[in-house]
Amino acid sequence: MMAALDTEDRRVVMSKIESATAKLVYHSLALEGAATASQLQQRLDLPQLTILSILQTLSNRELVACESTDETTRYYAKRTGI
Repeated sequence: MMAALDTEDRRVVMSKIESATAKLVYHSLALEGAATASQLQQRLDLPQLTILSILQTLSNRELVACESTDETTRYYAKRTGI
């Protein structure tokens, strides 16, 4: 599991994300560490489809990655060579 990112790393990456909701999802992962989509849904009180869409977008931008097991997929904020 990846550790939470430090404040400066979060600040730099957050400046690259336009959507307020995507910033919220990224910030949660960066601050609190890895989480499943369901955990993010509970943390942020957002619809799961919204969470999954945002995670896909952040993943495509290489800001979020995931680790999967047979039972769960956990997402985490990536270090992006900042």
